[in-house]
Amino acid sequence: MSTLASGVVIAAGAAYFAKPMGAVDNYAVMVLAGAALGLGSLGPAIAVPKLVLANGKAPDAEEEQQREALLSQYTTSKIIGSALLEGAAMLNVVAYFLEANPLSLIIAGILIVILMGIIPSRNRIAEWLDMRMLEVRRQGSGL
Repeated sequence: MSTLASGVVIAAGAAYFAKPMGAVDNYAVMVLAGAALGLGSLGPAIAVPKLVLANGKAPDAEEEQQREALLSQYTTSKIIGSALLEGAAMLNVVAYFLEANPLSLIIAGILIVILMGIIPSRNRIAEWLDMRMLEVRRQGSGL
């Protein structure tokens, strides 16, 4: 489990087992805000990391330095996407704590599952890095 996801899971567990404050009002403002942010974060969580990678360039340097730069860009893109989902999930945990509406925990749970799904394996990172290095070599050779 990633560090980002574990923080939300711990907060959700604490909110679930603690006695929630109950509804602040009858309008469930926090639940609606959490649901809107949860749905609204899905698109940017996918699009922004892709933009980061699309705009990233490998420096004109030794192959090892290029690999490190590309890996840094990949890591940055994953952190950005994960942070967008984590923020929305955490807002839903706070919404549950304030208004005791289980829908907020369900939304947070869905976002956590998606967050866990975008965490790459070592093999996926290695495959991506090898593919990008091949592209860099082709560009460098003029192919």
